[in-house]
Amino acid sequence: MKRLAKQIISIFFLISAVYLPERLAAAVSIAPGLTLENDESGYDQEYLSSIVRQLDRYARMAKLRRSSRDIVIVANRGKFCGFTRNGQLRIPGTGGDWLNDAPLRRKLVALLASHRFGFHCPPDSPGVAWWMLYGLEAEVAAGATSGQYLVANRDYRWLSELCAVNGKMPDFAAMCRMGEINEAAMRQFAGEQARLLLIIMAENGRIGELFKLSCQGGKPDALVNFYASADEAQQELSRQAMPLIWNRYHPMPGNVALKKLPELTRCFIPGTDAQGRPVADFKECKWEEFADALKHPRTDHLSLRKNFAAKFISLGKMLTVDEAVLCHDLAAEVMNFGVDKDLDGNKKRFGSKLAGLEKRLQLRIAREKFLHSVLLVKIPVPDNFRLHFDSVNNNHSAAGRESMEFLREVMQKYLQ
Repeated sequence: MKRLAKQIISIFFLISAVYLPERLAAAVSIAPGLTLENDESGYDQEYLSSIVRQLDRYARMAKLRRSSRDIVIVANRGKFCGFTRNGQLRIPGTGGDWLNDAPLRRKLVALLASHRFGFHCPPDSPGVAWWMLYGLEAEVAAGATSGQYLVANRDYRWLSELCAVNGKMPDFAAMCRMGEINEAAMRQFAGEQARLLLIIMAENGRIGELFKLSCQGGKPDALVNFYASADEAQQELSRQAMPLIWNRYHPMPGNVALKKLPELTRCFIPGTDAQGRPVADFKECKWEEFADALKHPRTDHLSLRKNFAAKFISLGKMLTVDEAVLCHDLAAEVMNFGVDKDLDGNKKRFGSKLAGLEKRLQLRIAREKFLHSVLLVKIPVPDNFRLHFDSVNNNHSAAGRESMEFLREVMQKYLQ
């Protein structure tokens, strides 16, 4: 009898395993507070986890508290997309469908962000702005390789090259207004600038507010409202962007740094009254004149030295290790202007270190030219000109006439 009972129970469990409804399949964890009812495609959990992991990273940078509400994500159960009253987030399709449906991914990211950042996402919201989707997915892609081990490995190579040519950052507000981008090469550049902008907004503590504005009908460039004007927004964002795209792991190109040195060695200083107090009578001076001005007693001497030295410290953070050491030495010499009794010796040392920094930058420029010339020949054409091929292999070609002529010339030489 006992043996028969065991056989019946075994049969019951076997039948249950075969005919169990899909909705009762084992749930999988996405993140604290988020559970996926069932991984329908085998890719659902991976995709959702990657998005939520990045949203949580933004939240940590912005010091935002995560929502305490527990949500169960249900995928592939009809066409409805949104939260239900019983604590579910329903998403149509599966991971494979989401990859081919960018508008759905906009909506999906908005719903996940509303949960992680704790705001209401209207049912009729189209989702996050296009640039936010591109930036978030570009950050996920950057962290999928070596970036998962060291954040500094997540470079901005295309944006860095563009800034090296133009000498300035592309317009952030204009990038936000681009909308959907079908051209592969343009999406590559926009994605890098977008992920950079999301990092800056997170560091500024405005990431939750930015996602909320976007999901609740705000304009794509709503971040401009965080600043006094569009010009101020561009200036401040560019200032914060430079140390992110250029650092000791990915130093500022030598030609860009050389162009910045004349700006660093000039400044405006106020005149002084009889008591050495600053007055509203500013004049521009070179570093030699700046050093001489500090020989005379003035109440603002310390702040002037600190502000002048800080420019070299900031530049050093964006250069190689050896160049950064020279920048710190230059800052130290600045802090001795007006303090060291041997001012002539002080100025001589500053001038020598400044010349040494220029020499190192010029040497790096020569090395980079050599490496570029070698890589241009040695790297396979499909790899070296991937963006060109991406641009011409669709109906929205962004490659200009000169660019295409150059590509054809290289191909002819390569195939000879």
